[in-house]
Amino acid sequence: MISLLSKVLFVSLMHSVTALAVTKNTDTLTIYTEQFPPYNFEVNDRLVGINLELTKAACELAKIDCQFELYPWNRSMKLVQENPWSGIVSTAKTSERETMFEWVGPFSSSTNCLFKLSSRKDIVVNDIASAQQYILGGSTDNAYKEIREVLGFEEGKNLLLFNGKYGTLKPFAAGRVDLVVMSSFSISRQLNIAGLSLAEVTPVLEIDSRLLNGNYLALNKAVPKKIVSRLKIAMAQLFKDKAQAKIEAKYIGNVDLGEVSSSNEALWNACAKRQITEPAAIPINA
Repeated sequence: MISLLSKVLFVSLMHSVTALAVTKNTDTLTIYTEQFPPYNFEVNDRLVGINLELTKAACELAKIDCQFELYPWNRSMKLVQENPWSGIVSTAKTSERETMFEWVGPFSSSTNCLFKLSSRKDIVVNDIASAQQYILGGSTDNAYKEIREVLGFEEGKNLLLFNGKYGTLKPFAAGRVDLVVMSSFSISRQLNIAGLSLAEVTPVLEIDSRLLNGNYLALNKAVPKKIVSRLKIAMAQLFKDKAQAKIEAKYIGNVDLGEVSSSNEALWNACAKRQITEPAAIPINA
């Protein structure tokens, strides 16, 4: 009898512990992110970045307990779809993803362009159709998978994939691929990794910003509507208070285009006018 009673009490206790754990989990919104300066990245064991700071500020303003976890992009995207009380930042609101999540934003984003080595006089790009005649270097990270497909680049045809978010940069510098995508906010960092100067690369095509549709906080569809609404209201207030501009000023600044050719000044201004200012201690091979 005592043994049976003990078992009943034990089962009851386990149910209570489980219930408490669920309650605790649903009190905290987990936000997954990746190493992607200047938007979100880790420095000295701290998660920082323009959009990460905006998300933290929105959580605080909305009085929502948010915890942040850093993983490679593909894993973060997998986790946010598995965890019903989670989100991911920064995420492009592509047509493929639009119905998968609830969206808060847009957050900070920048212009993306196709670049070639300045020494590659054989590469002539006038439009996306001519760009498709060359080999684009990309990452096995799926962040821009849909964009590459829309632009007409396919693995095994005109696309070579490399491991790591920045894995294509050194092969690009060595001439193993013809073109790469670089961001106006982070081109200095990308060139540093590639071992190239600004004068050694040339923008050939600006990518239509509508294909990426900006950066957002994407929330799992199971996150309660009232939580989504509170975050949207908080973000609207932050934008009204010009918090985004203040945070951006900490991470990005105008780039000196004095060392590059003025023959395509308009394209340079679009593709590299503003970029990350490289805060100290950003891990170079992250």
